[in-house]
Amino acid sequence: MSVCRYDLGSGEVVIIANHTKVDDGLWHRARATRNRQAGVLEVDGLGSVGKVSPGKLKQLNTENGLYIGGLPSIELNTQGRYSRGLVGCVSQISLSGDFDIPLSLSKLPHTITNNVGRCAP
Repeated sequence: MSVCRYDLGSGEVVIIANHTKVDDGLWHRARATRNRQAGVLEVDGLGSVGKVSPGKLKQLNTENGLYIGGLPSIELNTQGRYSRGLVGCVSQISLSGDFDIPLSLSKLPHTITNNVGRCAP
């Protein structure tokens, strides 16, 4: 099961794509897109699941950070709603469809990584 969550300020949206098993030790491609209030999650090109966020807000505020896979002290920062983030590997991140983010950026001062290890090729 793959899950994408976002909150534009009027309430959290949870998109679940459970049509593809992703805990099988193989690489998978997950694509999460958002245009204003509409979010879509697609896994391995096997259909997409979409939802629309509540309220009138349409922009994502990343002033306090953009987290992929989890966040520091996840239980504390989510008031106990979540106990863990991503269990798996990330090989590539792209924003706006055309801006690739080298994973080597995780060594820069303004980035934080947790539980980073080697993944299978």
